[in-house]
Amino acid sequence: MQWLIGLAGGIMVVILAEAGLIFLCEKNKLTLPRRGAVVWSVPAAIFLVAGAVTVFVYTGLTISEQPIAALAYRLLLMTGLTIFAVTDHYVHLIPNILLIVLLCAWVLISALAILFDLPNGLQLAAIGVAGGLFSGFCYLICYFLSKKRMGAGDVKLAFFAGLCLTGEMIVGALLLCSLSCLLWSLVLIVRKKMKWSDEVPMAPFLFFGSAAMLLLSGGLG
Repeated sequence: MQWLIGLAGGIMVVILAEAGLIFLCEKNKLTLPRRGAVVWSVPAAIFLVAGAVTVFVYTGLTISEQPIAALAYRLLLMTGLTIFAVTDHYVHLIPNILLIVLLCAWVLISALAILFDLPNGLQLAAIGVAGGLFSGFCYLICYFLSKKRMGAGDVKLAFFAGLCLTGEMIVGALLLCSLSCLLWSLVLIVRKKMKWSDEVPMAPFLFFGSAAMLLLSGGLG
């Protein structure tokens, strides 16, 4: 049963992420690769499948140990990161309108968790806020140290990731994100496809770091 729930979660990631991408194409006029009615390309497919698999495996491994609200946080996170990884990869943009919707969804999940289980709901929300403040502050420092070459959208996205991963996992996710970004950038620089001064879209690496941390924590748990 737990793997069926995980499968349902993975399918929800694909459906919600596609819906979000189509909404951004129609309402925000983003130029994303499309095939018919859906957003489709090899990179987009990789992010969609990876996001779905992450939720499927993480839910299947941890559903008996995690509160429902924590699992909802992770589902929300991977849906958002899947969308932002695609938009940042193609147009270097973290759309504010969708980020606001996701933050409102996080507040709603937290409110319901507190309503149905006050002590545990408050504790989960508190470590979520702590994770968000930590990751947002770390990226804010990077934003100023990079002389604003890092986008403000990356700071807001890191805050959202911290809310959903909470203080328990966000540190590991940020480390994996930074390491993968560094290694990828070095490869491109060696191949002379990027300069040291070029901007790097961070959402795909935050996607990787978060997904890897969820899979590692699920396996270790």
